Amino acid sequence: MLAWGPSFARADDAACISAHVEAQRLEKAGKARAARDALVTCAKPECPAVLVTECSTMLVEIEGSIPTVVLSAKTADGADVGDVEVREGERVMASRLDGKALEVDPGEHTFRFTRGGAEQAVTVIVLAGDKNRAISVTFGGPAKAVGPASSGERAISPGFWVSGAVGLAGLALFAGLGGAGLAKKGELDERACRPDCDSADVDEVRGLFLGADIALGVGLAGLAVAPIFYFTSPVRGGDARGGLSLGLAPTALTLEGTF
Repeated sequence: MLAWGPSFARADDAACISAHVEAQRLEKAGKARAARDALVTCAKPECPAVLVTECSTMLVEIEGSIPTVVLSAKTADGADVGDVEVREGERVMASRLDGKALEVDPGEHTFRFTRGGAEQAVTVIVLAGDKNRAISVTFGGPAKAVGPASSGERAISPGFWVSGAVGLAGLALFAGLGGAGLAKKGELDERACRPDCDSADVDEVRGLFLGADIALGVGLAGLAVAPIFYFTSPVRGGDARGGLSLGLAPTALTLEGTF
């Protein structure tokens, strides 16, 4: 027994030294959890006292630096679900979500949540010392109902109503100003005063025609923009398709009078 004692001691010392060296290598490589396991080995009482002290100190420090995450999943209506498997690469992080914190190494992680054939992936960068970081995904809601909810009705953008109202108001103003201008011009024609009509009357007619032209341009522009808002509005209960650009090229309509 006495003859074997030194040999066992040397073997234990070698394992302790090897664990200490490996712990430092793993820590530098960002593998905090594996480094902790190595430090547990070299902090055992049978190791040399100097290693026990150093490994124990390092163990406390690295324990505090190991991040933890809390994984969760919800349905589209906000209900928590637990029947979810989470993997990172080939590692199964959780076969079912239970709200418990899970240890990970610092760095970038891609977690893949799987539920009933559906999968959601989340990539995050976890910082050293980050504790109980919440990572959650939302799975699609219940199957779509058959009926009006999935009829493809558009959720019309407010821009459609605004531009349409501006377009109609512009055309109405064009009609009003244009009508007033034509009536005033008719009065001047009855007077047969050209080319010596009163300048104030002439300016009034020109102003009415100019206002009518501006109102027409605004009205046509509003009506041209309204279809764009309509066809780019999302469809309720269906997929939002790519926006369809639809415009109307306004024709230059003007009211003119010669005096």
